[in-house]
Amino acid sequence: MDPPETSDLRPRPGSRWPRLSALIVGAVLAMALWMSFVSVATPVSITVPLREAPVADSDLDGEPSTGAWSDALAVEMPLENGAQAPYGTATLYAKHDGSNLYLRLDGAIDVAWLPSAEYFWLGIQISPTYTSHHGGGDWDGIFFGLWDGSAYLPQPTYPPRAVDTHGFDRPPVADTLQDVLGTMRYQGTGAPYSFTAEWRRPLRSGDAEDLAYQADGATVYNFFVTTDSDGAGSAGGDISHRMITNLNVIKIEVARSTGTPPTIVHNAPTEAVTGENITLAARIVDVEGVADARLNYTDVSGAQSNVTMTLEGSVYTYTIPPQDGAGTLTYLIWAMDVNGTGTRTALYSVLVTKLLRSPSIEAILPTAPECLSVTWLQSEDPEVVGFRLYRWNSSSTAMEQIALLPGNATAYEDCVLDSGRVYTYWIITFDASGNDSPPSAMVSGRTEVPTGSEADLLLSGVVLGVIATLAVSVLVLFLWRRGLRKR
Repeated sequence: MDPPETSDLRPRPGSRWPRLSALIVGAVLAMALWMSFVSVATPVSITVPLREAPVADSDLDGEPSTGAWSDALAVEMPLENGAQAPYGTATLYAKHDGSNLYLRLDGAIDVAWLPSAEYFWLGIQISPTYTSHHGGGDWDGIFFGLWDGSAYLPQPTYPPRAVDTHGFDRPPVADTLQDVLGTMRYQGTGAPYSFTAEWRRPLRSGDAEDLAYQADGATVYNFFVTTDSDGAGSAGGDISHRMITNLNVIKIEVARSTGTPPTIVHNAPTEAVTGENITLAARIVDVEGVADARLNYTDVSGAQSNVTMTLEGSVYTYTIPPQDGAGTLTYLIWAMDVNGTGTRTALYSVLVTKLLRSPSIEAILPTAPECLSVTWLQSEDPEVVGFRLYRWNSSSTAMEQIALLPGNATAYEDCVLDSGRVYTYWIITFDASGNDSPPSAMVSGRTEVPTGSEADLLLSGVVLGVIATLAVSVLVLFLWRRGLRKR
């Protein structure tokens, strides 16, 4: 009698094993799909406090020992990589001064930053509350370690700087205007390596690719922090950003109302020229936070414009397009804080003068032994009323004005020059208001040597020398012979 087949686990006809295995596989796939969309760690909900002491730009360097962070909120938060400690969590420091949001993250990574080998990267993504996952929606991001300026590749130098991004693509798109400042550094000689990332983001940058953060203590934003050591731009490591999404929650504490308007510091230009941009810059400071900064200007034609200035670093700027004609441009700068208190500067005036086109010398030709004829193209600018012609040669110390000519002139004969010498010229146009054009290119010419004059002089000198020599020889011979006779 054969023993019973106790070790055969193959399903028999009518067995429920296929159905059970299919259920198990389906449950595993469903769990994996669920894990890709929800967090397995507890997300955090924080309110960023208002603190009047900003972190200096020079201290946003990734060095944990520098910077005014002692008054910031500090919270342990999960990272998107879903790894065990110490790689799966980090300490987030956060505060704002009414104008800027300051964030710092202290965590750990499993690879060092080696420019010729392994890289790690880090990013934060923040969105409005209607976003449920980073596969879509509006995202405002800051990333360290991948962007090299033209492609999403490892940054070529260390330490990696903060890169302003937007969107939900993997990787996200770099903002056209980079108005975030920050640096990431790592420390240690072996895994786990500790890192510190620090950055500053304007609450309202004026950039359409950025979120405009509401410092009202109520508006809710979702955010997650992601790190990676074996994804795009890395050569090794086990930390992946393709695990889970921890949708943490952040609010920004309301700014206190002081009733004090913003302070505007601005150095106004006094003059400009047609055809060139007029770039204005102002430092606008308010402890409650600057909500809006605008430029009101009237151009030389009388057209008025009211435009929003752009925050670049800690300075608000705007570039007025080139003016077509001469005249006076006027403007003022207006700013308002988050509580609606506004201020404006005095009315500034900029004198815009016409930039005349440089003339062009056509030729310099000798016309007589002591003369050079300078010719130039007739000016096509209707505002030109005259020319100033300048000359220089090796005995001069500077260009010397030699002629003041009417606007229809096209030539000038310069005489009483030394023969056989090189002279250099340039010419300048001017208008009725006394505005000069840039000088033309320098052009040189040589005066002639008079035909035969120097050769004849040289021949005459040789002949006289020969005659004198013969005369002396004859005299010496005569005296010598006379002396012999006396003997």
